[in-house]
Amino acid sequence: MALTQRQKTILRLATERYISSGVPVSSKAIAATAGFKVSSSTVRNEFAVLEELGYLTHPHTSAGRIPTDLGYRETVDSIMACQTGREAATAPVQLEELATEVDAAMKQTSEAMARATNLLALVVAPRVSGARLRHVELLMLQPSILLVVFIVSTGRVTKEMIEYPVPLDPGMSGNEG
Repeated sequence: MALTQRQKTILRLATERYISSGVPVSSKAIAATAGFKVSSSTVRNEFAVLEELGYLTHPHTSAGRIPTDLGYRETVDSIMACQTGREAATAPVQLEELATEVDAAMKQTSEAMARATNLLALVVAPRVSGARLRHVELLMLQPSILLVVFIVSTGRVTKEMIEYPVPLDPGMSGNEG
């Protein structure tokens, strides 16, 4: 069942208030929102519908409402739909750079999501099933900085720099000299 515009607005307001305050949101608080002209009983009725549909929940009987995972998802999708229309000309992610590094792509994506929503964004790469570690390379960049390179059977390359508080034994890496 598709949400009405009023239900979407109530869900968005409840989600935003819950994120900013950390406490369940009352129907009275939503009804008192500037420019939103409905009574608190109307908001309570819509809360009940949104709860029945799985968008909101409440910790106990007399508490206000808090968004569920589905409620957060709907709010983010709604914000992204609005942002897509306004920012289509200025794509925040450079696609040509995405092909070179998966990590850079994930970082750019999370930064773009954070900018679009003004919230913390986290992007997680899908699990690579069946991938096996093919090669590990240790490269000493400086006496106390080691670059570790992992290559898996799918061709993905992951690099990590490790800085040690004391100089390392140069014989530790395969790059002596």
